[in-house]
Amino acid sequence: MKRMIGLATIVAASLVWGAASAQAASSSNFGIENRAKAIGELTDEQIAEALANDGRVAMSGEFFETDSATLSESSADVLFKLSRTIWQMADLRLAMIGHTDSTGPFEHNIKLSEAPAQAVVAALFKEPYNIAPTRLVAVGVGPVSPVASNLSDEGRALNRRVTFVLTNEAA
Repeated sequence: MKRMIGLATIVAASLVWGAASAQAASSSNFGIENRAKAIGELTDEQIAEALANDGRVAMSGEFFETDSATLSESSADVLFKLSRTIWQMADLRLAMIGHTDSTGPFEHNIKLSEAPAQAVVAALFKEPYNIAPTRLVAVGVGPVSPVASNLSDEGRALNRRVTFVLTNEAA
C-alpha cells in the first residue's frame, strides 16, 4: 500500500524544513555553499539516497535568474540526473516545490515561485527525459522557506531554487 501526501502537507513540510534548515545553517560551521543540498553536486546514487533518507533534494544556484522561470543551459545536467533517478525508481512520485528570494512584493513571489517548478515539470515531460505527467506536480511557496540570507547575492541565488520532494513511499 502506498501513502500519498497532500499538497498542503508538502507545502507545510517545506516551510518547516526550510525554517529548521535556516536555523541549523545559521548555528553550524558550514558556509553558505553548504546550506542547500544541491542536486548538481550529487551523483545519481547520492540523489536516490537523499530522496530515500531526507525525502527531498534541491536544484539551486544559477539555474534561474531573479524574477524568471526560464531554465538556464546549465540546468540540463541536473535534469538528466533527476530523470535517471526517476526512471530507476519506478514508483517515485515527486512534487517540484518552487522557491524565490525575497526581492519584490510577497504576493508576486508566491505566484512567481510556481513558474520555475512548472518549468522543471514541463521540461521533464518532454524529450529527452519523457517522465510521465502522473509522476510530477508543481507547487510554489515563494520566499517563505529560505535556505540562506536574502541580504546577499549568494544567498538570494541559493533561495531561487526548486526542491524535489518525495510525495509517496512504499508502505
